[in-house]
Amino acid sequence: SVRLPTVTVQTGAPSRSATTFLSGMVRGPMAGLECIVSTEDRAARQVMCSPLVINGSFFRIMHAPNNALPASIRVVYMPGISVTLGDMYDAFVEVCGKEKLALLRTERDAECSRLLNSWPQTEDLGNARRLGLVFDEDCRQILQEYVDGLKPKGA
Repeated sequence: SVRLPTVTVQTGAPSRSATTFLSGMVRGPMAGLECIVSTEDRAARQVMCSPLVINGSFFRIMHAPNNALPASIRVVYMPGISVTLGDMYDAFVEVCGKEKLALLRTERDAECSRLLNSWPQTEDLGNARRLGLVFDEDCRQILQEYVDGLKPKGA
């Protein structure tokens, strides 16, 4: 089985998941829309990856030989990087611009904060590395991929 990190930045309409604001932090402001950030704890951590990394990882796992890992290994944590909300804000300013910060509004949601703090903040990624899965570099790169995808082809 595989265990997934939070995939950020997801395209399309926001979902009702506790982590939807992580994608919304970029998706909304880049569309000129406000995003509600449901926790004010800049030290809050989340394990995340980009859509490109998760898609590539699924492909590699589906095509891995049966003996790629010992038979006793039954779980692979998909590649993710552990980032804080503060890291997200820093990357946001660098990639999206300081002027877009006005579109991020903090509105604490106790249930969302409880859920986020209950999830693993790091993962054992040894099996992912053994399979040769690719990892994102950092949070800035994840956000930059999304913003670059908004540009018209050839721009």
